[in-house]
Amino acid sequence: MTILAAALIAPAAQAHSTPQTGDLERFLQQRQAHHQYVCANGRRKPKRWHCKALRWTHREQREHQQAKRLRYLTLPETNDWVTAVRVVQRVYPGTESWLLSCSAAEGGHGDWVRYGGGSYYPGYEWTDQVGGQLQFRFSTFGGAYRRSVDYAHNHGFRLRRDSLLSAWLSPMGQALAGGYLRKVDGSSGWHWAASVNNGCG
Repeated sequence: MTILAAALIAPAAQAHSTPQTGDLERFLQQRQAHHQYVCANGRRKPKRWHCKALRWTHREQREHQQAKRLRYLTLPETNDWVTAVRVVQRVYPGTESWLLSCSAAEGGHGDWVRYGGGSYYPGYEWTDQVGGQLQFRFSTFGGAYRRSVDYAHNHGFRLRRDSLLSAWLSPMGQALAGGYLRKVDGSSGWHWAASVNNGCG
């Protein structure tokens, strides 16, 4: 047995044991290396099941990569502002520092608050006042949120489209709308003109 054969066959012996979750990619690579050697070895006729196993290994790798990409494209829901900002970076990269600094100057990094402090009460959205981590005015939030979700969907991301009120009251809704205005629309300076020199510039 050559050194190359030993190097390729040795990992295959380990591959018969069930891999741990974190070792899945290495497990598949070891199986592929072994089957590639057997199918490509010109000194003996490869067994048909070896080459069939190689095709299945390729399929497993593709499915694993597809599942990994699907997890990335699916935006999880969260009630935490900082987490929402980080998740939104998948769609609007480069907006994290601005979203955090502007929200610190507006509604803060905690729970949803209305202008001047206090929590939401039914009907507050019709007072034309602002609220949330970014202190969005409800009347202007809707358009930004709808365009933000449309933009995300058009780029392959999977996320739930909430009602405008639910989105306005959620960290994810505020982060999506803010990220869109900052990254794509370019109108963040106009929306937060009063705080341009206080974290929203």
